Amino acid sequence: MSFYARRPGRLASQLVGDVFVAVWAIGWWFGSRFVDGTIRAIAEPARQTQRITSDLARQTTEAATQAAGVPVVGAQLRQPFDGIAERIGDLSASASDQVAQVERVATVLGWLAFLVPVLLVALWWVPRRLAFVARSRELAQLAASPEGNELLALRALANQPLGSLRQVASDPVAAWRTGDAAVMTRLAELELASAGLGRPRRSRH
Repeated sequence: MSFYARRPGRLASQLVGDVFVAVWAIGWWFGSRFVDGTIRAIAEPARQTQRITSDLARQTTEAATQAAGVPVVGAQLRQPFDGIAERIGDLSASASDQVAQVERVATVLGWLAFLVPVLLVALWWVPRRLAFVARSRELAQLAASPEGNELLALRALANQPLGSLRQVASDPVAAWRTGDAAVMTRLAELELASAGLGRPRRSRH
C-alpha cells in the first residue's frame, strides 16, 4: 500500500494537493477566528452595560444597608434603595443575557466559517486520495504475484486508451493471447504508470 505515487509527476500533484488542503484548512481556521472575534465585539456595549449596572446595583445595595442603620426610619429609608437596586439588577441580568446570546452566535458562526469550506474541499480531495491508496494496494498485490504481468496486462487492455496500447504493440490483444512476455511486461508497466506507480521489487528467496 502506498500513500504517494512513485512517478515524479503524479507525486508532485499529490504533494501540491495535500499542501493546498492543509493551507486551505489553516487559512479558514484563522478566518473563522476573525469571524468569531468580530461578532463577539458586537456585544462589547452590552458588556459595558453589564459591568456598569453591576457596580451600580452593588453600590445601591450598600446604600440600602447603610440607610437601614438609621434609627427609627431605617426601614422606610431602605425601601427606595432596594427597589432601585432590584431594577438595576434586572438591567444587569438582561445585558448579561444579551452578551451570552451574541457569544453563542459567534461560536456557531465561527465554527461554520471553518467547517463548511474545509469539508467541501475534503469531500473532493479525501475520496481521491483514498481511491489512490486502494488502487495502489490492489496493483501492488497484482504486480508482486507470480501471474502479475498477465493480470496487469489484461487490466491495461481493458483500461488504457487505444493509442497508448498501440504504442506498446500493433496488436496488443493478439500479443497477450499468445503470451508475448515482452509485450505483457510493457502493458503491465503501462497500467502501473497510469496509477503513478512503479514496478515493486519482488523479494528473492
